Amino acid sequence: MSKTTVESLVSDMALTQNEAGTTESFYQNTLKELSLKPLFTDVRLIEITAETSQYTIPDNVGLILEMFYDSEIVFREPLTSMSVHNRNWKDLKGPPEFYVVESETSKQFRLVPEPQISSKDFSFLLGEPLGRDFPEYSVGLIHTKVQNANPDWLDLPIALKVVAKEFQKESKYQDPDFAQVCNQLADLVLNG
Repeated sequence: MSKTTVESLVSDMALTQNEAGTTESFYQNTLKELSLKPLFTDVRLIEITAETSQYTIPDNVGLILEMFYDSEIVFREPLTSMSVHNRNWKDLKGPPEFYVVESETSKQFRLVPEPQISSKDFSFLLGEPLGRDFPEYSVGLIHTKVQNANPDWLDLPIALKVVAKEFQKESKYQDPDFAQVCNQLADLVLNG
């Protein structure tokens, strides 16, 4: 995908009424929004260290769709509800049942209870890292993927989303109906 192509499409669809500064901002926001949609998913294994509960979410992870520990599902819990379950939730030890993202901007998650056993060796003798070779006491993440370069077919829906934002904002050329049509067309391409 070429950012230049998207900018050119936006300029053409907006009849050059768009502003370069806001177009750039809307473009970046649209890419961030796309990283939260399950268009591109990936799986990642995270090695666990005994008596360590906090781990960094890798940069290319957009949204965690599912987490597993030792092949069991680990459920996401809101930070606010953890103290309702147990006031001493940060001190619990054992196989993790929950994970908490303490701050969306920190890119950190905490396993609760804290695991007491380190991951087994990451060697995949059968070639099935997510099957029979899943390393014991490890975390598996299924997540949306932040793309640095999207495929060419995304140029048009991204441009439509950017144009929609351009025409939703308050300005002399604001056109909510046109913005809605652009959003609907983009969603049609993105969601099938």
